[in-house]
Amino acid sequence: MKQWLDNIKNIFNEYLEEGKEYYKIAKEFFLDYKNIWPKIKKSMQNPENRKKYITTVLILMVLNVFFISQLFSFGYYFNGAEFPIASSRVGNLYLNNYDYILLVYLQNGDDNYRLVNEIPSNIYTYSGYRCNKGSILIFDEDTRETSVDLLSKDVCSIYFDLNHESDIILNVMLENKIGSDTYIVGDTIPIYGYKYDHYECDNNSTLNYDSSLHKVSISTKSKEKCNIYFKRESSDVIINLFVENTYNTEDFIERKTIPSGINYSLNTERSYCTSKTGERKDTNLSYIDGYINLDTDEITECSVYLNKDA
Repeated sequence: MKQWLDNIKNIFNEYLEEGKEYYKIAKEFFLDYKNIWPKIKKSMQNPENRKKYITTVLILMVLNVFFISQLFSFGYYFNGAEFPIASSRVGNLYLNNYDYILLVYLQNGDDNYRLVNEIPSNIYTYSGYRCNKGSILIFDEDTRETSVDLLSKDVCSIYFDLNHESDIILNVMLENKIGSDTYIVGDTIPIYGYKYDHYECDNNSTLNYDSSLHKVSISTKSKEKCNIYFKRESSDVIINLFVENTYNTEDFIERKTIPSGINYSLNTERSYCTSKTGERKDTNLSYIDGYINLDTDEITECSVYLNKDA
């Protein structure tokens, strides 16, 4: 297409000077056509001039057809095209800020659903989805990931039911305040500000927690309900977490939790902390045994980048 346009441009340049002369002739024609017409008629008797007149008219006709067709073609494409996903987010955020929002709901023991921040492990079974604007959502059972075919900006809700084959209910209990010994039910296993303390199971089953891999396993021969408890260790800390999507690619995805079953290490070059005024701080930031640790005695916000280990 570019070469074709360049050829047209060259043709125009070639006839530009003659076009100026024709313009003068046309202007005089409209001002006094009775006096100009004999000149045009005489000029057309010259075969060379007649050839240039015909060539110029043909070029103008072709250009008109081309630009009109492009106008209609663009209008048709624009009307039917889907726009790409510019940004997306998991969680209950404002739709105006993101093209796509995914809301994840987990079934409680009483068949109600609660909103969480991440797709759960296989303790829960995928049961369906609903998109407000009719987009198509696909859930991969093996990778526990979703993909979506958007028709427009949309909010999709995906639902997971308790796995009734195992009949295991696990509640993550987070200490409300440091040293309070009072707990609230959390959405996911924490990645900072808490340390694993103990667990309790109604039927005395055995629970194993691997902090480095963020995995919980329960050994039971019957229906079971377990609570896993985490003690609060720090406050006034905000962590923005970015996890490498594929090993050694530096392709980071913002997450609320660290994916289970994978070892990670801290990217010290990218990770940093700021004070409440936005100034960078020299903070002792580390990632040990699956937890993000930092020494601070004031309100601090950190952007933490974790590399996926080989």
